Amino acid sequence: VMLYGYTLTKRCIEPDNDPFQILDNAIAAMQDFAVRIAPVRDSVTEHAIELIKKMLDDTPSKLIKCGLEVIDNNRGGLAPNELTYLGGRPAQGKTASMVHMAVYMARNGHNVLIMSLELSTREMTARILGNIARVPYKAIQDGTNTLTEKEWERLGQAVEELKTLPIKIVDRVANINELCAEVSKRHARKEVDVLLVDYLQLINSENERHNKHQVVAGSSTKLM
Repeated sequence: VMLYGYTLTKRCIEPDNDPFQILDNAIAAMQDFAVRIAPVRDSVTEHAIELIKKMLDDTPSKLIKCGLEVIDNNRGGLAPNELTYLGGRPAQGKTASMVHMAVYMARNGHNVLIMSLELSTREMTARILGNIARVPYKAIQDGTNTLTEKEWERLGQAVEELKTLPIKIVDRVANINELCAEVSKRHARKEVDVLLVDYLQLINSENERHNKHQVVAGSSTKLM
């Protein structure tokens, strides 16, 4: 449309062209364009209808509340078979947010699998305990001498609660294929409702020439 508009404008300013002929040509071109665009328009309409149907099918009962207001309030939660990224700069709370989500969803009866590629199972467990007990992770890291009596009490209660929560942690996967195999195995046993990966950039690529962007893109495709 833009290209034809440019051509039409150029013809209009040329002094030797018949204005009535230009008008006739413009009308004929637009009619031809309308015929050509119809299949595309119909295809877009079909996709729009499918999207609306999918939105209607994703009833609140299917969506999983994750504990993050920006997602729960705006979208109703996480949709099944959906891949969601949580991004941010280093030390801005990505892992803390993921842990909060894991605890929230587990408390609501969802089986949560955490693939921890940065922290060990011990460290991730400490993070989860800190979230449940409302105790800073650094205080747990630094040792018991920094904990107050009330924090000790809450930490003890957190240990007992964590025993009942359906949260599993895996911290040893060499590459995306191993990760997918582990998830598939647990999913077949109905042990996984939600998969959390911390974090995707740390997955090793089978191709040493791939940069981080290519690794994340490839891993995302396999996770879907």
